[in-house]
Amino acid sequence: MRGVVFGDPNLLKIDEVPEPQLEKATDVILRVTTASICGSDLHIKHGMMPWIRPGTVIGHEFVGVIEQVGSEVYSFKKGDRVVASATFQCGQCFYCRKGNIGLCERGGVYGGGEMFGNVSGGQAEYVRIPFADNSLEKIPDGLEDEDVIFVGDILSTGFHGAVMGGFEPGDSVAVFGSGPVGLCAQVCARLMGADPVIGVDIIDSRLKIAQTFGSISINAERENAVEKIRNLTHGRGVDVAIEAAGSGDTFLGSIEAVRRGGTVSILGLFPQSIAFPIQKLCFYTIKMSLGLADLSHMAKLIKLIQTGRINLRPLITHTFSLSQALEGYEVFENKKDICLKVLLKP
Repeated sequence: MRGVVFGDPNLLKIDEVPEPQLEKATDVILRVTTASICGSDLHIKHGMMPWIRPGTVIGHEFVGVIEQVGSEVYSFKKGDRVVASATFQCGQCFYCRKGNIGLCERGGVYGGGEMFGNVSGGQAEYVRIPFADNSLEKIPDGLEDEDVIFVGDILSTGFHGAVMGGFEPGDSVAVFGSGPVGLCAQVCARLMGADPVIGVDIIDSRLKIAQTFGSISINAERENAVEKIRNLTHGRGVDVAIEAAGSGDTFLGSIEAVRRGGTVSILGLFPQSIAFPIQKLCFYTIKMSLGLADLSHMAKLIKLIQTGRINLRPLITHTFSLSQALEGYEVFENKKDICLKVLLKP
């Protein structure tokens, strides 16, 4: 079968790789019908995750149809349409029983290499799903791949960022970064009653989408984002700041834009260490959350999509066949043609 394979730093390729087989009774084999390119896939491409070895099939955002079912899988059958969580988890270990499925002792991330379970990714024709009963959700009739493709990663991540903010209806929220994850966080914050929701970015096309989702937009290249946020919040700053870009500027902006006693929720992946202004923060009494997103909300989010309360189709700007995946990566990485999210169709 074909898959998108990490070759060496700065090199991806479409290659023939072995079809996955059932390895444990709790596995299923999924025929991938749609996959998506994620920003963290670019980190892999550029060698920022050195534990991922050449030859690894990458990709952790995908949906498909179950082709084979292990003897100890009880929630799914052959032919079911499902969306996968970006992570797989056993459901039985210390962390899973505590509800921290992202820390599963036997789990991992698709295409994440030896450090994260050593299971091939979903930018391929087929993928093995470990612990299928805990790692998949059925797609309801009437919903297409494009409706739910983001549930297992960026929508769940954005939802997690909003939840970790701990805000109440009517609280103010600023999201630094209006890429796919940041836009999902804005959608979820509004859904939870935040008002206003402010989206910050430097790309106008992304800010326009933020506006369609009901956010106030700020272009940080043309305006002082922190100053404008304070002007919008009676000089205090927002109740919750969500960092969704993974840069030093957005990290510091989130801290500077939140009010004293507020919360900063960190969603971005940072390719390198950044300075932490602890000498300033010790007087602010702010709370901060960071770490792996909680992907346990997938079923709830699917229901919100099914009832029309969440619609993320505006994030999809490009679709390529799997054989054109390298072209898709070029468009995605260089933000060509106002690219936001790229889908791959095996």
